[in-house]
Amino acid sequence: MDTEFEVKNPLAEKTARDRWLTERYCLYLDKEEAIYRYDIHHKEWEIKRVELKRLNLNCKIGAFGLTDKPDLMHYSNGVKVVAWKRTRI
Repeated sequence: MDTEFEVKNPLAEKTARDRWLTERYCLYLDKEEAIYRYDIHHKEWEIKRVELKRLNLNCKIGAFGLTDKPDLMHYSNGVKVVAWKRTRI
């Protein structure tokens, strides 16, 4: 994968789709043939616009391939997360 992008200004207002894509309050870990869930809490993500300058993508997982430009892109510097005890699922 060869990519060049520029991070732009933060979104002034998030859409319902932006929130659905970025606001998650659990995470999953696949470790040693088991899957674990952690309940988490964090401040709301500050997401920024991204301008894609170049994308040379050719990823394949089985018969599924990714080669096209995404329909939507976000960038964030990240957030600190508080996690509770994991649960094996």
